[in-house]
Amino acid sequence: MTSYEKIWDVAEDNHGVITSAQASRLGVGPKSMVSMAANGRLVRLGYGVYKLEKHVPGPYDEYAAAVALAGEGAFVRGASSLMMRGLIPFDPAKMYLGVSGRFRRHLPDGYDVKVIRDPKVELIEGIRVECVREAVADARLSGAADSERLDSVEARL
Repeated sequence: MTSYEKIWDVAEDNHGVITSAQASRLGVGPKSMVSMAANGRLVRLGYGVYKLEKHVPGPYDEYAAAVALAGEGAFVRGASSLMMRGLIPFDPAKMYLGVSGRFRRHLPDGYDVKVIRDPKVELIEGIRVECVREAVADARLSGAADSERLDSVEARL
């Protein structure tokens, strides 16, 4: 089995995204990952995060990639959590993420990362996502969505 075959299943189950740490657990080292990126089989998204070049895009790909870029324990939060669920319109300009510990990574423009101790999260399609009530409160605080929309979401809870 080739290195690419080893990472394929894991990446496909994670919306086309694989981290160096995941690859390492499969016995695929960093040099192999760099080589696959150079050969066009993987696309490097950021430090230790890659995406399969030949992957059929899905609705959760951006969220999976953002969480992987933010690192272990990261999750989709606030307005992005509501967007992911289809409760408010999608805004591609900003991605709201949470981490439960110290955060030192540099992410591209458009990412808003907040440290949240003891977050309330659930899994959606294998991606850690802030629960709806907390996401509504977060979106209100950050001003990421208008109050009318958030009132409508809260009324349905």
